[in-house]
Amino acid sequence: MKKNAQPEFSSKWWSTNQPKGLTKGRALESALDDYEKARATLQKSGNEDDLKPTVIAMGKVRQAVEAAMSEAEKLKKSPPKGADAEDLGNTADALKKFARLYDPEKSELDKLVKEEEDDNNVFSDPAQYKKYLLKNLRKAGGGNQLNFGLALGKAGADHRMMISKTKGPQSLGRQVMEATGLRLMTFGTMIEDPDSPDFLKLSLEGRQLPGLQKKTDRMLKTFKPLPYAHVILMVNGAEVDDLVDPDDQDHDEASESEGEETQGTQQQPNPQDDPTFGQLRAGMEKILPTLRQLIGAGGPTAAQLAGLIKQFQDAMKAFDAAGAKKSFAELVALMRAGGGGQSQSQTQATSGAVQYAALTQGWTEARGKAANDLQKLRAAILDEFKNEAELGAIQQNIGRLDAIMTTLNGSLTEKLSAAQAATDNDRAAANKAALDEAKKYASYVSSDALVAAVQDNPFTPVDLRGTLSAPLAEIEKALAA
Repeated sequence: MKKNAQPEFSSKWWSTNQPKGLTKGRALESALDDYEKARATLQKSGNEDDLKPTVIAMGKVRQAVEAAMSEAEKLKKSPPKGADAEDLGNTADALKKFARLYDPEKSELDKLVKEEEDDNNVFSDPAQYKKYLLKNLRKAGGGNQLNFGLALGKAGADHRMMISKTKGPQSLGRQVMEATGLRLMTFGTMIEDPDSPDFLKLSLEGRQLPGLQKKTDRMLKTFKPLPYAHVILMVNGAEVDDLVDPDDQDHDEASESEGEETQGTQQQPNPQDDPTFGQLRAGMEKILPTLRQLIGAGGPTAAQLAGLIKQFQDAMKAFDAAGAKKSFAELVALMRAGGGGQSQSQTQATSGAVQYAALTQGWTEARGKAANDLQKLRAAILDEFKNEAELGAIQQNIGRLDAIMTTLNGSLTEKLSAAQAATDNDRAAANKAALDEAKKYASYVSSDALVAAVQDNPFTPVDLRGTLSAPLAEIEKALAA
C-alpha cells in the first residue's frame, strides 16, 4: 500500500491495496463486501428496517479493520517471507484512519432512511397526520426511545409532532417549523411510561413551552384513537408540572363531549391535578429495575410481583390513587421480604450483568440536562445584549453552541442499544464499540475549548462537565468490567 493512502468503505479498494503476508486481510475484504451490499439495500429501499443490519455490518468492518491493523503493526517488525515491511507499515497507518470515517458514514446512513416527515403534506392534511401519528407512536412501546420535534399552534388540531428514531431531536424541531410555519417549537426524546402504558414521557432537550403538557394532550385527544392519551413532561430527568399559559385561547371539550357519560356520577380525577400520581410514578421508577431482576430470577413470588405490577398499572390508568397506593405498598413490602427467596447465585448473576437500560437512561437524562442548560445560556446571553448594536452578530455567533450537542449526538445511545440487543458471540465487540464511543465523548467533554468556555461563562452557571462526566464514567466502568 502506498504511503499516506486514504481508506475507503470498499472491498475493491482493499483487495487492490492490501499487502502480502496479512492473514486477516480476507476477513476484512469479506466484511467490506457485506457492508457494501447492506448499504446498497438501504439506499434502494430507504426503509428504516434496513438501517440496523447496515450499522451492524459497519460494526463488523470496524472489528475486521482493528484485527488487520493489529496484525500489520506486528508483522512490519518482522515481515514473513515475500512481505514488505514498509508496505505493512503503510497499511497499518491507512487502517488507523478508518477511525475518522465511522461517524460521518453513520450520518450518511441516517440520511438514506426515507421517512414520512420528509413529505410536508403529512402535516398539512389532518387525515394524513393522524395516520402518521398512529404509525409512529406505536413505535414508542416496548421501551423504545424515539426523538421528537413539536410545534404548537392555536388549538389541538393545529399542533404538529415529528417523530423519528434516526433523526436528531433538534433537527426534527427545525424541520417541523419549516413544514408547518409554526414558530413555537421544542424537542427532545419520548418513551412509554413503564408504570402507565396510557402515558408518554417527553424528556425535553429544548425549552419547556407554557401549556406544553395540556396542549400536547389536546393534540392526542383531537386525533384519537392513538396509543397514548396523555404526556408526562420530564426536565433534567425529573417530572415537572405544566407551565401556565395566560394567552391560551383553546379550551377542553371534555365536559361537552362526555357530559352524558359523567352526568349523575362523580367525575374521575385528573392525574395532572393530583400530585399523588406523580409521586407514585416516581416511586415505581426507582424500584422497577429491582422488581424486574427479581421477576427475571424466577423466585417463588415472581408471579405475585408481576401481578402486583399489573394491578398498579391498571390503577394508574384508571386514575385510582387508592388502588395504586395499595399495590405499590404491597410491592415494597414483598421486595423488603427478599422477593421470595432469590438465591445468592441468582443475585450475583443479575447484578453482574451490564444494566444497559439504566446506563442509557442515565446518559439520556444527562444529555437532556446539558441541552437545557445550553438553552438557558443562550437565553441569558441574548438577554444581556438585547439592547446592544452588535446583537445580530451575537445571535450568529451563538449558533456555535450547537456544535456541542451535535458532537454529543445519539451515537452512544445507539451503540448501547446495539450492545443490549447483540448475541452472546457479538456482545464483546458491541460493548467495546460503546465503550470507545463513551471514551471519545468523555475526552471531548474534558478537553474541548468550547465546552471550557461554556463552563467558565459569566452569564449563567453551566456545569457541562459535572453533568456529563458522571454518566460517561458509569458507562466506562460497566463496559470495561
